[in-house]
Amino acid sequence: MRKTDYVQTSLFSKTYDFLNIVRDGQKVKMRVAQIFNPEDYEELYAVTFISSPEFFFKTAKSFSKVRLILGIEDSERLDQFGSCLKKWLDPEEQAGFWKSINEEIREKIRKRSIVVRFPRPNYPIHSKFYLLKGPDKSRVVIGSANFTRTAFQDSNQFEELLIFDNSPLFDLYMARFQELEDVTLDYISDRLKRSKPEEVILLNDPEVLKDITLFNLDKIGTVAITEEQMEQIKERSNIAENECSKESVFCKVVELVTRKQRKDDNFKISVSSNSKAKIADNLKVIVSSTRKGSLECDNRIELYYCDGNNLLIYPEKPGENTRLLVPFSKQATVESIRRNLLAINDFVESYEKYTYQKDLKACTRVFEIILYSFLGPYIWKMQEHNATQFGRDSVRANFPSFLFVYGVSKAGKTTLFEALERLLGNNAQPMSYEFVNKYLSDYFYSENLMPLLVDEVPENFMTSKAQKLGERLIKTVSNDLKGKHPVMIGASNSDRFSIPPQVQRRVYFIKVSNTFEQTEESQSHLSRIMSQIDSALFRDFTWKMAKRITEGGEFYKAFDPLAAGREIFKEYYSECGIPVPSWFPSAPVNDYGERGAAYWRHVYKTKRNAFKETAKGKLIVELDEIVTRQDRDFVTNLLPPECLEDRLANKLELKKEAFLKFIGESMTVWQDRIKSFFIKKPETNR
Repeated sequence: MRKTDYVQTSLFSKTYDFLNIVRDGQKVKMRVAQIFNPEDYEELYAVTFISSPEFFFKTAKSFSKVRLILGIEDSERLDQFGSCLKKWLDPEEQAGFWKSINEEIREKIRKRSIVVRFPRPNYPIHSKFYLLKGPDKSRVVIGSANFTRTAFQDSNQFEELLIFDNSPLFDLYMARFQELEDVTLDYISDRLKRSKPEEVILLNDPEVLKDITLFNLDKIGTVAITEEQMEQIKERSNIAENECSKESVFCKVVELVTRKQRKDDNFKISVSSNSKAKIADNLKVIVSSTRKGSLECDNRIELYYCDGNNLLIYPEKPGENTRLLVPFSKQATVESIRRNLLAINDFVESYEKYTYQKDLKACTRVFEIILYSFLGPYIWKMQEHNATQFGRDSVRANFPSFLFVYGVSKAGKTTLFEALERLLGNNAQPMSYEFVNKYLSDYFYSENLMPLLVDEVPENFMTSKAQKLGERLIKTVSNDLKGKHPVMIGASNSDRFSIPPQVQRRVYFIKVSNTFEQTEESQSHLSRIMSQIDSALFRDFTWKMAKRITEGGEFYKAFDPLAAGREIFKEYYSECGIPVPSWFPSAPVNDYGERGAAYWRHVYKTKRNAFKETAKGKLIVELDEIVTRQDRDFVTNLLPPECLEDRLANKLELKKEAFLKFIGESMTVWQDRIKSFFIKKPETNR
């Protein structure tokens, strides 16, 4: 064999050979394509855990026959029995596996040239080996390496591979493969295999999830569970909070279909033909990603993201029980773009023309809200992309999934929300907080990307200590929730909205407090505008966003998530020959920060005695000297986190330099004032 057949690749570090390959007693360096070469071998038999079906099938697709036995993950930290059982009773994971592979691989699975199997619950498989068979040669590959990108391509994990070509070991391991295959079952549900190429499988469709779960229960049949194993399953409810929702579904399914045996106090999963119909409805509710209440209160159209072309898609017949999704994103005519653009301009400018305050900044704020709603279906994409770029999940918070519109009543917030619904193509009334607050967290676990428009959010929402509201909800969605999920745009008639410093950057605040004149002219003007707007502009906007993402263009900026939207709207103005309005927002609005800075600047200048400087460059603020006891939280929450050093019983410890910068007071002015206090003034002649 020529020396050039083995080359240094991404498998190897310059310092270490993380993937150590020994072939027929000699250490070698081989690429993945050389180890699994479809030109030399026709059949591939693999026993391995895989984290990415796409990575495995990219290599395996060229073989004429592939039989894959899925093993359990090395780092599995829960009981192996429960992990195997969960994989059978977690329909979303199977649907996700099917959804992640392309149609070419799906068709091979339908025709059984590719077979994917997984062990029965009582037979977890941790083996890792690969067999390759050709017309006149064979290969055995054994070692620690699962067929994952981490093992085969990332130079950060030590792995071993032993390769034996044309060895007697091939027959031994082929017999071993067949032995393992005897305790496995076909992993891909018939419900998924029957799906048509053009059909989009929805991971949160109750009917699909129910069908997959029932099919799997039929396949695994009767399963004996010891009392110890049942206790381990119940303990799974205590795992980390961000995984709790899926684990809870798994536990509920097990409890629903499990019966305790009198003779030995053990448990048994068994669903007879007679009981299947009885549990179907309960099962449908359990395996749905959202609870029944949240589904009944949800008046949004379904809007989903197509990974293949980055377009938004929705049911062909919204409101009907159909799974055929068609493109929502599509190009609009210049005439419809111009009509909607002029209507938006008129609508936005009514917040200056027909209000008592006559404040042009209100137009900027209203347009910024429209811009956020248009980009709402892409916020999750920005979070995922940026987190991958920086390798840190903490940067997700730079792309807030929450926008709160706050201000006094009769400032046009409800009218604004009605206009947003029309522009987005929802054509429904905004949801009332009173009706959805019990199920609010459920919506974020849906792949429906239509923004949640929630009216009449109470001012104490942000400071709520409830498990699925306020700070906990915001932190969970911002920090832990990965993948596709909608954004929430909430409106409140209170201008006393405040949020704890530790979650401020996770929420976008915009103030709308220009009180409308209640005149016949203003109402007629708004009604006329409403009749002119529709979803054509939003559909075209999402088409342009899809094109940007597909072509690798910039679709956000690190500190301006709406940057691409600003550029697209400027393109609209240019295409339609309409000047860009003077109120057009060229950067994010900072209403919450400006309100806090204005308040604390006023307090600092008018109640100086409440501020005491420490020797360590800190400021101690006596809260009792500036506010009543019930307002302590409110004023504290007006401070950004970088200013707050510590919070005491009735005092705040602030970082002096950061605080003075926040309120726009220079350090030099502060130092001059301190010096003037200590310098003795000369006595005047009497």
